[in-house]
This record gives sequence, C-alpha cells and structure tokens, in this order.
Amino acid sequence: MSTKFKTLGQRVSTAIIFGIIMIAGIYISPLSLLGLFGVILFLDLKEYFRVAFTNDHNAQKTYAVWGPVLCFLPYLFVIADKGFHCYHFPNGYVYQLIFALPVFIGLLIELLKKGMQVFSRIGILALGLAYLTIPVSLVAALAVQENSFHPHIVMGLLILTWVNDSGAYFMGSIYGKHKLYPAISPGKTWEGIIGGIISTLLLAWSFSYFFGEFTAIEWTVLGIIVMIFATLGDLTESMLKRNFGVKDSGTLMPGHGGILDRFDAYLFLIPFAYIYIAFISGWLF
Repeated sequence: MSTKFKTLGQRVSTAIIFGIIMIAGIYISPLSLLGLFGVILFLDLKEYFRVAFTNDHNAQKTYAVWGPVLCFLPYLFVIADKGFHCYHFPNGYVYQLIFALPVFIGLLIELLKKGMQVFSRIGILALGLAYLTIPVSLVAALAVQENSFHPHIVMGLLILTWVNDSGAYFMGSIYGKHKLYPAISPGKTWEGIIGGIISTLLLAWSFSYFFGEFTAIEWTVLGIIVMIFATLGDLTESMLKRNFGVKDSGTLMPGHGGILDRFDAYLFLIPFAYIYIAFISGWLF
C-alpha cells in the first residue's frame, strides 16, 4: 500500500471516529454541546500556547500550563450561564470584564516575574483569547438561546466546513497545479479552492430541506461565509505555525494533526457567521 493511500485511510478512520463524537456531543443536550466545545477549547488552547512558545522554553513552562486555564475561565462562565439558565448574553459589562480579566492577570504575573518580554507574551495571551475563546463562546450563543436549543446551526456550519475542506483536498490532490499561497501553505491550490466552493454551495443550498432554521438563500449565504473565512482561517493557522517553525499543532488526531488543525477554519468563520445569523434572526448580540 502506498504512503498516500495509507495516509488517506488514516484520515478517513480518524474522521469517522471524530464525526461520531461530534454528532453525539452536539445533539444529546445543551450541556453536552457546551461540555464538548469546552474540551475542544481547552485542547486548542494547549496546542496554541505550545506552538506560540516553541522557541521560548522559559515562557512555555509558564504559559503552556496556566495560559489555557486562564483563557478557558471565561468559557466556564458561558457554560454556567447558557447551560443552567439559558439566558441571552447580557448587554451590560459583565462579559467585557470577564474576557478582559485574563489579560490583566497575565500582566500581573509578568510584573511579579519581572519579565522583560511582557508585551509580546501578553499579546500572545490576548490573541489566544480572541482567536479561540471568543469564537467558542459564540458557538454556545448560536446553539443555546433563551428557552430554545439549536444544534442544527452548529452542526450545519461544521459540516459545511468539513465539506469545504474535503472538496478542496480531493480536487487539489487530483487536479491541483496552480498554488494559492505557496509561501504559507504549499499544498493549497486554486483547483482545490474551486472544488471546495462547488461542494460547499451545493450542500449549503440543500440544507434548507434538512435544517429548517434558515431558508435556502440564507444557508447559501452561510455557505459563502464558510468557503471564504474557513479558507482564511486555515491560512491563518498555517501562517502561525510557519512563524514559529511548527508543522502540526499536535498529534492527537492521526492523519489530521492536532485539534487546532481541525478547528482553525471553523472557529475563524464563527464570528462572521454569528453576525450574519444575528442580523437575519433579529437577536443582535
């Protein structure tokens, strides 16, 4: 068996197991969904800080341990709020304060350590908060509204992201000749992008027959949001890894890399999808 087909088989096997876990976690109950994405967030943060401080072992000893915990704290509040009370996100200053606290605590720790690279490290901490914690919190906001549960929205966007990635992978593997952005992601091609666009739009349009939250046009617009921002999210994580000289964010998922490698595109598109869904649904923030 060639290496290429062996890798493909490994990718498919991992994807099946991963898919079963995701479907079960998303659909069982609001609490299972919040818990599932809480685990995903924590693992994403661990990988993110390990990548970001690969070349700074002193910082890695500190931030790779308490950085994920600190950035995960705001999501614990989201779990308590959404999971047990099912209220809308408050319009006051509570969430602003909670999401700001990790940065100020990080500044305090650097002050006590007498760190000399305080602002670069706090910048990495703040980026992790914005890049990962806020999107996962918005997933919770999409799924759990006041007295209602919408797992189809979360699952629909996730499936569109998978299909966009798979369509681009298979089309690029077969027909790919023209590189999209070789300096950051040598494997991505324009042919792959076209494959992702076709598969995503066709599936998005059909979602109106299965997921009744939105019309065919609204799902198609969400498909456009997915194919644009999922690709940008994938490129962003590739840029992050290249900047720190890392090939994969982790090894937890054979054939796929780490958890962050699997959710980089999805989490990047969530804020943009949330804004559109909030607009058409009339429940802005």
